[in-house]
Amino acid sequence: AFNETVVFDGEEFEYYELSAGERTCLNLCVDFAIFELQRVNFGGFNTILCDEIFTNVDEANVKNLLKILEHNYSEDCAIYVIDHGIGVELHMKPESVVTVEKSNGASKLLIRRRNE
Repeated sequence: AFNETVVFDGEEFEYYELSAGERTCLNLCVDFAIFELQRVNFGGFNTILCDEIFTNVDEANVKNLLKILEHNYSEDCAIYVIDHGIGVELHMKPESVVTVEKSNGASKLLIRRRNE
């Protein structure tokens, strides 16, 4: 079995001692590192799809994770963030926002571009 230990500020923690939100943040940091390795080794990866990645993450860490995405990837990647939370969009500067509205069993896409 894999026995991992997280060291933070000189204190050691086992992975499952972390809260759900802390585990999510740690998992995303590992995901970002793997994405970077793939870009370096295979070249040309330029799309990031984030589907409900902020579940169980507090607002401060949502902001931090969005800053990581913006700082490291916004220049040369298309970043798609799917989230049903109300606050995530407030911490982003998206090119466009697509909202799916369902009415009478039919879905309608509403596309709002930046500056509209």
